[in-house]
Amino acid sequence: MRIIAGKFKGRRLKTPKTSAIRPTIDRVKESVFSILKNEIANARFLDLCAGSGSIGLEAMSRGAASVTFVDRDPDSIQLIRSNLHLCGLDSKVHKIQLRKSSVQKAIRALGKKLESYDLIYFDPPYGSNIYEGCLRLISENQLLNRSGLICVECSQINGRMVEILQLGVGNLRPYNKKCYGDTMLFFYKLESEF
Repeated sequence: MRIIAGKFKGRRLKTPKTSAIRPTIDRVKESVFSILKNEIANARFLDLCAGSGSIGLEAMSRGAASVTFVDRDPDSIQLIRSNLHLCGLDSKVHKIQLRKSSVQKAIRALGKKLESYDLIYFDPPYGSNIYEGCLRLISENQLLNRSGLICVECSQINGRMVEILQLGVGNLRPYNKKCYGDTMLFFYKLESEF
């Protein structure tokens, strides 16, 4: 696992020692950032279910102004800290937040603080049933800036979830989708931005 582009290009990241953390493969990561390339510079980036932190670190490498990593697994938080260190980043110095929390609690807490983001990446465990509820919470807590984008990664094997994601949730509407083997990416904007 490595950083693909930007100031940390080529930097190798630590990989999880457990199968509970499923890093986004480089091909999918490259596609995501190819689609988001014009949106990254100076963006406030939220990495939900951050795992190894590779997506948020890729955003930081490509010029994001700040990154907030959220994961409930202490092993993930430790892995993200290690990968930040490998990139020479310090959460006390750089605009980086690490939140050890469930996604739902983190969304509510960030909403109470009136935090909002230009880009949100949401990649829960493929078999989980938190997709719709979390997207609804993002919508209700107004975590997405008016012209912001959300990218959701899921498995196309989960047909019921794919059906739900294709329709949109709350005021979030899909405007693009991509498929890479078993992996699907859905991109959302606020309904008022169409």
